[in-house]
Amino acid sequence: MINEANDRLNKFDREALHEVLMRQWRLSKHIAGMNSLPDSYETFTEASYRAALSYFNCMSESTTRVVIYGTGKYSAYILQSLGDKFPFEITAFIDADKKKHGIVFYGHEVLPPDRLPELSYDYVLIGTTIYFDEAKHFLVYEMKIPESKILSLVIANDIDFHKQRAAL
Repeated sequence: MINEANDRLNKFDREALHEVLMRQWRLSKHIAGMNSLPDSYETFTEASYRAALSYFNCMSESTTRVVIYGTGKYSAYILQSLGDKFPFEITAFIDADKKKHGIVFYGHEVLPPDRLPELSYDYVLIGTTIYFDEAKHFLVYEMKIPESKILSLVIANDIDFHKQRAAL
């Protein structure tokens, strides 16, 4: 609606306004602890909100089984921030880096991606921000995992944030 009003009134440069709104959108998602919402305010709908809420509620159940794809610093940081209180059951860790295969990461042997089809899980959580798009593309198009089963590991922080807030 803001963009439509600006188009009518021609008050602000369209690109500059878009950048301001995108920064505000990202900040709002972060503050609300709802990082599973769409990346752009332009694609936000009631349906996308309901989908994000559904993921959030499902991931909050300790019986939800996840595979974490990526064992780098980002994954370690998020898992360390949760201590040993994971809001879901970690089934396995997968990493594309062959040097990491066989090492133990948070009590699980790190497996190569080709082992993913034999694992039992509800979701795959991607534990990288830098290579998120590449990892998601690989999981969807090479490993044939439905896009609805792939989320960012940051949802673990969101869940923890909301649990702490609810306890206040």
